[in-house]
Amino acid sequence: MAISKIGGTGSDNWELISSVTPTAASAAVNFTGLLPYKKLMVVADGVTLSVADELDLRINNDSANKYLHSFWSNAEQVTQSNFTSRLTFTYSSSTIAAMVVIENCDNAGVKFISKGFGGSQASGTIFMENGIYLASAIVTQINVLVDNTYAGAGTLSLYGVK
Repeated sequence: MAISKIGGTGSDNWELISSVTPTAASAAVNFTGLLPYKKLMVVADGVTLSVADELDLRINNDSANKYLHSFWSNAEQVTQSNFTSRLTFTYSSSTIAAMVVIENCDNAGVKFISKGFGGSQASGTIFMENGIYLASAIVTQINVLVDNTYAGAGTLSLYGVK
């Protein structure tokens, strides 16, 4: 299924790569075996966690300190991180609705996290403004992690632009 021009410009055609409901008591959803895509977008819709936690993202299951991001929240808080082992997707204490776009996925260089937002009904909305991942390979895997576990509800979807 191709979705035309969602959050894109020119001839971007977002196609659904995979969509899953996180398994209860698991701590990760892994999208693997990805073909080279120029852009990837991860969308969380109604995802619930077992406890108040954050949803995080890794690229190629890389846990080295190669992720840097800043975000603004509706609490008028601007936060910048040092280089960390994962990218904060969103914080939540209930149902999550969030998305993040990763660009330059088909190149071995730096990946740009350029568009994203996230939040929960309980905590309000958090907007992620910018981020980078210091890569040395094309993206073949996206990992969506939690420190505890998923509660087994909602959908995590991965879209791509070739």
